[in-house]
Amino acid sequence: MNNKSFTLIELLVVIVIIGILAGVIMISTSSSIDKANIAKLKVFDESIKNNLMVDLISEWKLDNSIEDLWGNNNSSWGGTGGPNTSITYKSDSECISGTCLDFDGYDDYLEIPYSSKLEPDELTISFWIKLTSDPNTSADNNFRRIYKAVSGSAPFYLYLEENRTINFSVIVSGIEYRYIGSIFSLETLVVGEWTFLTYTYGRDGYSRAYRNSELSRSGKMRTSAGVECPGGALSKNSSSNWRFSWPAGTSVPNGSGAIPGIMDEIKIYGAPLSQSEIKQNYIAGLDFLLLKGFISKEEYGDKIMDLSLSQ
Repeated sequence: MNNKSFTLIELLVVIVIIGILAGVIMISTSSSIDKANIAKLKVFDESIKNNLMVDLISEWKLDNSIEDLWGNNNSSWGGTGGPNTSITYKSDSECISGTCLDFDGYDDYLEIPYSSKLEPDELTISFWIKLTSDPNTSADNNFRRIYKAVSGSAPFYLYLEENRTINFSVIVSGIEYRYIGSIFSLETLVVGEWTFLTYTYGRDGYSRAYRNSELSRSGKMRTSAGVECPGGALSKNSSSNWRFSWPAGTSVPNGSGAIPGIMDEIKIYGAPLSQSEIKQNYIAGLDFLLLKGFISKEEYGDKIMDLSLSQ
């Protein structure tokens, strides 16, 4: 009678096959989760646009067309020095919607001509960003510019700060407010991962920050000394152009560093987005995911419960 059993080699082959299958399943699951998250956030993004459509000031789709620009202005991009001074477009499959712009982290930037309409009294700005490499912002003063006026003071601006966090600052009556509530920065970017960011400022001096549709910071804007913003309209810049990223010409940022990553679907509105509108947008995103089968009814119920408890 033959005694059938697995040899060591056969067992090893089976283990390897199981490992490969497990890896494929994990990659497939991870990819599905990423797609579901992006799908939810795209609905959230569109919901913001629907709520604030009458206040939409600018929308840069970055699709290599006239839709990249505000109104009839022409924008230019490039750099000063270095072998790679032109921003490149990424393909549709690598972007959120259509194509998007890839900044090399050295000297790439997108410049927008001045327009008084880009200086609202109140503000909501939303955009997608994905770092493609470590931005080297691990030490004090190693920050990179995301959006700022070329010269002079800016009504508002965005920096990629220490440890890949974001600083949203505003200037009101000539005073700079860099903290939302008592927190300097909290929205952290992950290398290789798309993040959808939304920032608001209202005449009451109150501001909110959202990372991937979830509230991350809120409160009155404050100075570095802790002085609370009394409110009021944002200051004006007086005719300076604007830039996304910066022509720094250096891989080590010192306040003028460029972004090493991709940006897409940038929108600026001349009004703040309220907390109730944010929650409506979040629920709309959940409804979409449930309809498409990306989440179960149980997960949907849990998220709605979490939302009600957070009020």
